[in-house]
Amino acid sequence: MTPPPRLRRATLAGALLASVLGCWAGCATPAASTRREASPLPPAPTVEVSPPAPSWQRPAVRDGAGPELLEPAGRGDDVVATVGDVQLRKSDVYDRLVDGDPQTARLWLDLVLLDAVVADFAKRLGVSVHEQEIEELARDAEAMLRTQVEVEFEGRRSFAEYLAAEFGLDEVGYARLLRDDLMRTRYRGLVIRYLALREERAEIRLLVHPDEAVLQDARARVEAGADFGALARRLSEDATRTEGGRLGPFDRGFRHPVAQIAFELQPGEVSGILSFEDRAGARKALVYCLARHPARDETFAALRDEIVADLDVHPVSPLEQGAFVARYCRSGSALDSVVGDR
Repeated sequence: MTPPPRLRRATLAGALLASVLGCWAGCATPAASTRREASPLPPAPTVEVSPPAPSWQRPAVRDGAGPELLEPAGRGDDVVATVGDVQLRKSDVYDRLVDGDPQTARLWLDLVLLDAVVADFAKRLGVSVHEQEIEELARDAEAMLRTQVEVEFEGRRSFAEYLAAEFGLDEVGYARLLRDDLMRTRYRGLVIRYLALREERAEIRLLVHPDEAVLQDARARVEAGADFGALARRLSEDATRTEGGRLGPFDRGFRHPVAQIAFELQPGEVSGILSFEDRAGARKALVYCLARHPARDETFAALRDEIVADLDVHPVSPLEQGAFVARYCRSGSALDSVVGDR
């Protein structure tokens, strides 16, 4: 079970778990002219969705840290309450959720779907999570939450009382839920980043503004040596402005109007004015190429330490997760509009 919103807020306090804005950083890497073609990516698992989906129950205790943690255990439809002779089952709760809040039901279904796809890739690619890493992350997150409780309540409420009031959990239940959430987050990060490394990617900065004169002036300044990131922070009307317009790295299959032009630029080049439409409507923009990353044909074991170190600094962003969901899970997923990790 993925933690409810309040528990997610607690786990995110460590700033180690949140998939907030801040995509994967990297240096510009020119493509080598003699580089051999990377081996093809493994095929994505077949995904079929027929809501309403069944409810699943994971075992209370799992041995090891295998990707099976992300999969439904398939124990059947359990009774959760009885009223006289009537048995209320988990499917009844799900049906009521579908009837009362279909978007939330769809979101949770897509989260289960995402983790099942991640588990499939993890098994076939040899992706593994080390329990010691999870223990260290959990200790840090719990320590920060304890400090938060002490500061906020100044001794008026114990940590155990806080967990009971906020999450309906004792300390053992919270510890288990926290570690499960961390395990899921780490598996997602490892799989998403490893698959990304296996493909050619581009990294750009984006400056969006409705006035072509402003964009033309900005382009002239960049060509004269001005910093594109500084201009994007000051002028851009896109959500990426806080990151200096930074977007990516992303592969050629990335669903964004600027994706194609990104692969026509070399590091340091700026595009002409682009006109496109997205969820915000008609837009005009400049694209600046920060880097081109060639595909890396290496095993997960060879890249694991590099990926882990990068995840600890740059968690998977909503952009990365959304691109993965659109490509491997299903188009139009409820996760497309989710900001941050869940």
